[in-house]
Amino acid sequence: MDEARAKAFRSLKPPCVELSQLVLRFKSKNSTGKQVIKSTESLYNVLQELSRQPAALNEKLGEYVFFPLSHIFRDNKELPIRAVEVALQCLDILISSAWRSQISSELGKQLLILLSFLAGGNSVEADTEHVNEELGAAAFQCLRSLFAATGNAGLGEKGAIQPENIPVLGHAITVVLDGMNNGPSVKVRLAASNTLSSMIIGISDQEALRGFFPGIVSSLTKVVRSGGGSTVSFKLLQTSIQTLDKILIKVISDQATLGHVRNLQQSNAATNDSQETIDSWVKATSSQVKLALANMIPLQYHERFEVRISLFQLCVAILRNCKKSLNQSIAMMAETLIVLCSQKDSENVSELIEKTKRIFVDDADLLELSKSSLHDWILTLPRIMQSNDDAPKKKSIARISTAFQLITAQNANSDILNDAIAFNLRASVSSAIQASSSQKVNAVSEGSLEVTKLLQSSSSAKQIVEFRPILLNEVSQKDSLLGLRTLAQQLKVLPMSDKLQREIIKTLRMTAGDDQLASLWLSLNLLSSGTSANDSMEQYLQFPDDPKDSNNALLDEVYSFSLDVLARPAFEDKSNWKLQALALEAVALQAHHQQQEFRPELVDALYPILERMGSSNAALQHHTMTCLNLVSASCGYLSPGALIIDNADYLVNAVALKLNTFDISPQVPQVLVMMVKLCGPGLIPYLDDLIESIFSILACYHGYPRLVESLFAVLHAIVEESVKSPLLSIGPGSVSINRQPTYHPIDVSSVAVRLRKLNSPTADSSPPSSPHPSTQSPQANDEPASPPSPTVLLNTI
Repeated sequence: MDEARAKAFRSLKPPCVELSQLVLRFKSKNSTGKQVIKSTESLYNVLQELSRQPAALNEKLGEYVFFPLSHIFRDNKELPIRAVEVALQCLDILISSAWRSQISSELGKQLLILLSFLAGGNSVEADTEHVNEELGAAAFQCLRSLFAATGNAGLGEKGAIQPENIPVLGHAITVVLDGMNNGPSVKVRLAASNTLSSMIIGISDQEALRGFFPGIVSSLTKVVRSGGGSTVSFKLLQTSIQTLDKILIKVISDQATLGHVRNLQQSNAATNDSQETIDSWVKATSSQVKLALANMIPLQYHERFEVRISLFQLCVAILRNCKKSLNQSIAMMAETLIVLCSQKDSENVSELIEKTKRIFVDDADLLELSKSSLHDWILTLPRIMQSNDDAPKKKSIARISTAFQLITAQNANSDILNDAIAFNLRASVSSAIQASSSQKVNAVSEGSLEVTKLLQSSSSAKQIVEFRPILLNEVSQKDSLLGLRTLAQQLKVLPMSDKLQREIIKTLRMTAGDDQLASLWLSLNLLSSGTSANDSMEQYLQFPDDPKDSNNALLDEVYSFSLDVLARPAFEDKSNWKLQALALEAVALQAHHQQQEFRPELVDALYPILERMGSSNAALQHHTMTCLNLVSASCGYLSPGALIIDNADYLVNAVALKLNTFDISPQVPQVLVMMVKLCGPGLIPYLDDLIESIFSILACYHGYPRLVESLFAVLHAIVEESVKSPLLSIGPGSVSINRQPTYHPIDVSSVAVRLRKLNSPTADSSPPSSPHPSTQSPQANDEPASPPSPTVLLNTI
């Protein structure tokens, strides 16, 4: 070791001697500033090399090197700033590697005064704003090393700072706080912040630190409050929050307060008055700290994860170590924890949630506070959802969802909380619908066959099997929609979930407009989440005696309501197309639940689905296509076309009923066109009566161009599909098709004509009819071969 230090001395002697001579000659202008800078840099390079060698430097070598450096510090106003900066870097190495904890009280005091002067630029008051950037950063780094190496900077022994040194320490802290807030650059401010952190860790005199506590907290609050924008470095915010964490734990934590009382007791100075003084100080300080913490709460939404994780650690430290001393801030810190856990873009968010769960498990009071906060958030959710700004909606939904997850994990639900979330969630969805009611509807031309072309490619792998969102479907509202769905799914895990679902479903027939739409949307999300596995929640589910039958009954009720909605003519309910779309989702959900057992339901459900295919609303058209694809897959059909062919008799009867009653809504011919296009020639033989009804309508309503065009589109589609089958083509020598005679009603005039013919004398003398119809004359074909008796004829009237 002696050999190493001797070698170090030989390395240090030349640059030290040279630097000392140059600085002394600089006063008489026999050397230049560049020479001083070069010599100082040479000394710094040697010190830097020796600092990498263990035990190469000691306090004696430090004093030897400090001698030429003291000349530079003494003449810092005349020498170049670069020379002073490098000298500070050399001093930093001496403090951390040579002197370490061996700094004497006098030297520590001198260094503290010197470094405060160089960093602040004024021995009376702090003025870091006008200090050179590099010089200020180097001075703060030296201060940091001084407190890290010696604790109290050599200002006292056995943890207590000597009273005469308190002003020196106070001035140094003032300079650091001013540099942190008013430094000329981010580099200086960050260096000052790191220095303050080192000071708090190093100062072991609790009484002295308690005296500086208000000013330090105030300055840290000022830094954080100015960090709401993007001008403050996130590293400075992160360091400031961490520094506040350290000083709170060290000064005002429950353990620190109790330790102060014990010290008084050990010194036989503890009296009732001193105890009351401590309690009053803690109470007054607690209210001020609450204000400081309130200014830091906005950082819970800071864009940088490093800032948010520092705030999370601060909240955890307060909840665990300051429950009594900072009891006024406990609720605020618990809410902040929940908000920080609700930001899904955070890294390791699952880890934050697990830590928060453990905190709630260990403290039942925190859990009750969280339940109270959740209740308040739930009550304000409907009002927030009325806003046009999606950011508050996203934040509110996310924190409610996270709080609900944390509370449910502890099986700590209450009936009041459950009822509140069920009612207000429905009201929130309704408010969100009202806020987005100005959404434009994309229209398609009537008679458009684009849907048919898509459905004809039923064998394609690109079939539409997922519904597009019809509520909050704008890009900016995507997060709000996902959050509401998450809340609806979390509602399923409540012990009273069946009761809550039944209450929501009960409102389907008791409400109207947006409230009815919200109830149906919530019902679908509740029931759909119940039919799919939710691995993250299974461990918390509490099933009733027969959850399957209960879920089936609720789904049947929603399905019945949806059929009633779809049974209304589509053209009469255009304004409420969103309710029709959700009703289609309910039909698809019921089909998915029942699978092939849903086939008998197609008698009532299939035509209303296809009727929406002719809607002029593109979104409703897409919903109909998706519903048809899902229903056909659930019922075991290979394609929607196969489903329609297999149920063609139901559809033909439904369309015939519409046409025979002269229902001339535009959806009827469009449905018929789509049926023909999808089913092909196989459907044509079922359409004889429909074709006659179409011609009857054409005869009665030929003055309506759009109706005529849609009916001729049906005839055109029938002809196009007919030519695809050779059996339906007409050619020479074709075999005539035996058809059942069409019934024609008999009126009074035709009865009178037949009676006159029966009473005429030529009726009995007429020649018998030929056995071959082809040899009869046209006139003979007009008369019946064997006239019925008057009794039979009258019975047919």
